[in-house]
Amino acid sequence: MRPAWFGPTIDVLWYGHCRRRRAMIPTPLRRVYRTPSSHLLCAVLACSGAALSAQQEQQQPWRLDKALGTPDWLKISGEVRLRYEGIEGQFRANPRIGSSDHYFVSRSILKAELDFDGIGAVVEGMDSRHYGAGTRSFMNTSVVNPVDFLQAHAKLSFGELERGRHTIKAGRSTIDLGSRRLVARNKFRNTINAFDGVEYEYEDSDGNKLHAFWNLPVRRKPFRLNDLLDNEAVLDDQDRENQFYGAFFETSVSEQDKLEVYMYGLDEQGQYSLRRNIYTPGLRILRAPAKEAVDYEFEAAGQFGEVGSLSGRQDRLAYFFHASVGYTIDAAWSPRVRLAWDYASGDDNPNDGDSGRFDTLFGARRFEYGPTGIYGAIARANLNSPEIRVITKPVKDLNWMVAARAVWLAEDTDFAPAGGVRDETGNSGSHLGEQLETRLRWDIAPKNVRVEVGGAYLFAGDFLKNAPNGRGEDVAYAYAQVFLYF
Repeated sequence: MRPAWFGPTIDVLWYGHCRRRRAMIPTPLRRVYRTPSSHLLCAVLACSGAALSAQQEQQQPWRLDKALGTPDWLKISGEVRLRYEGIEGQFRANPRIGSSDHYFVSRSILKAELDFDGIGAVVEGMDSRHYGAGTRSFMNTSVVNPVDFLQAHAKLSFGELERGRHTIKAGRSTIDLGSRRLVARNKFRNTINAFDGVEYEYEDSDGNKLHAFWNLPVRRKPFRLNDLLDNEAVLDDQDRENQFYGAFFETSVSEQDKLEVYMYGLDEQGQYSLRRNIYTPGLRILRAPAKEAVDYEFEAAGQFGEVGSLSGRQDRLAYFFHASVGYTIDAAWSPRVRLAWDYASGDDNPNDGDSGRFDTLFGARRFEYGPTGIYGAIARANLNSPEIRVITKPVKDLNWMVAARAVWLAEDTDFAPAGGVRDETGNSGSHLGEQLETRLRWDIAPKNVRVEVGGAYLFAGDFLKNAPNGRGEDVAYAYAQVFLYF
């Protein structure tokens, strides 16, 4: 049976502020229409129309700094995204979180870049809010982080690419490395990871790149549920007892193939941290997709160290594998078919003093495991999961993806990959379920206006149905979002 919020999703996006349309929207959604989100949505759509008109006239993306006539050493850019999310059914064990929920989220970013012949700075602000969530909604700092600095750093670049170019950064920044499975600047999530510290980057004309860093992960605020629900603006900070450091090296091994090698270290000893002291070495080799050609990707990472709390420590020994192969057909719609398999170790015995559960550090998962946000049923931990995915381009600037993924636990005595469901006895089985996912993305005005709709359906398996704290519910999720880049 189709959830009640599926039908009006597109109506919400295009008619949210028009009073004459309110009668078409189910009563539970009308309270959202009376929030500031409707005004923000209308502003976004109005700006989108202006940007589309300007692009049609100029045949190039509209940019704020060009409109302002800023000097060459100053670049100003930004984006606004508004998303509606709805969920029916729940995979999370937390009884506070309801089985049916929906709300809007917005993320606004404004960025200024200064460059004076290799000496520069970057200042970027972000405002992430929700509209319409309640006390039984899924809510944390992955959803809300109002009015704060995302980046604020100085940088120095020197050297030529032919002989090697060097860049040093100091301050607050975001980091995106390799596959983004372990360190990422979040795209779908409503908030973004940031770090305070020092970075060094090297690049040469042979395709060799090195990125080394030492930093303090930024703690997003506020923490309290009531403050999150009120979109309370509290400045983010960092704990000097929490340090994240590492090095990432990338090189070309052939014209088509690339190799990445990395080592990350995380030392968390702060009062409110998870108490992790772990090291994660890994490698990745890949070939990019091309028409009438096979592409592939293989990534493996190990993890060792200690994890625990104030009451005790456990030795950590864990690992993660990803393998995929794809093929792009030279035909109408340019279909690309990909087969993938992901395995992340779990903890086989909760009472032996050791931990075998893989930790994904500061990685992203939407691009691989489905939407996150109010959903996010699959994560890179205690996972054994094959997938088939098809990506097509029906027309120019339109991208459509469908995927089917089966999910088992790597260890049936450990927690589910996400949501906190567990059966320490292992008597509930290991079959989490099957997930069907789809996403349609339309660049109405390329690099200026994008509209995206999508969703996922999780068919609950025996584990979710039989585990002591499982709800045994199928989960349906849908979203619709609009972007404005300027």
